[in-house]
Amino acid sequence: MAELLGEMQNPLAAPGPREADVPLGFRMLVAGGFKRVEDCVCFRELFDHDHATALPRYGDATGYEASMNAQHVEDHLPRGAAREPVALAVAARSCAVFLLRSLRAFSDEPFRVIVSVSGRQSTIRFHRIRDNESWLAPDLDGYGEAVLVLGC
Repeated sequence: MAELLGEMQNPLAAPGPREADVPLGFRMLVAGGFKRVEDCVCFRELFDHDHATALPRYGDATGYEASMNAQHVEDHLPRGAAREPVALAVAARSCAVFLLRSLRAFSDEPFRVIVSVSGRQSTIRFHRIRDNESWLAPDLDGYGEAVLVLGC
């Protein structure tokens, strides 16, 4: 699985996923745009609460963004789509590259897109890259699931 997710050195230099490879529900979420709230960037469609009370619960802006922007890839797949780990990893990788390209079009700030695949579940999330803040553990090999990290 890790080989399938692969380590993409420069995902923006490679050809992007075909639009048909990115589930429609996820394309619609990303097409809704992003919203900047203080030092954070969130999916516009999902941001509907008072950030002033929510942000302190997460400890830092990176944790807040990573939590607010978490999406289950399988929730965006069409009915009948394969949900086996390999098929899910392919869909998640396409979503990650699509999301990273959209974030780059939104802002010149550096972002990190994180994908995890475990069994028939896959989560994709993003956050801005900030000094002295990381949502990930330093050792990716310590995770029990396959993990893909893209950044620009």
